[in-house]
Amino acid sequence: MNRICRTDTAAMVGSIFHSRYCRIAIGSVAAKPWRAKSAEALLKGMRPEPAFFEKAATEAFAEASPSGDNAHKIELGRRIVARALTLAS
Repeated sequence: MNRICRTDTAAMVGSIFHSRYCRIAIGSVAAKPWRAKSAEALLKGMRPEPAFFEKAATEAFAEASPSGDNAHKIELGRRIVARALTLAS
């Protein structure tokens, strides 16, 4: 079964799980939305488990850099991605 999970806070994440791939799109955290392709690669072929979701969420924001006083949004984004993946699985 395919599920789409969306949440609006500091980030919006759409995750679609299929048997062979996962797509992660992140918006509202930068000037334009982006796909977390490196995080998707980590999840490819893996069973949907929370431990993998945490690693993928960390990878999704690995190259994120804060601007001004918004460093807390990186951690918030990580948590939202992990939660969205959990809900989508």
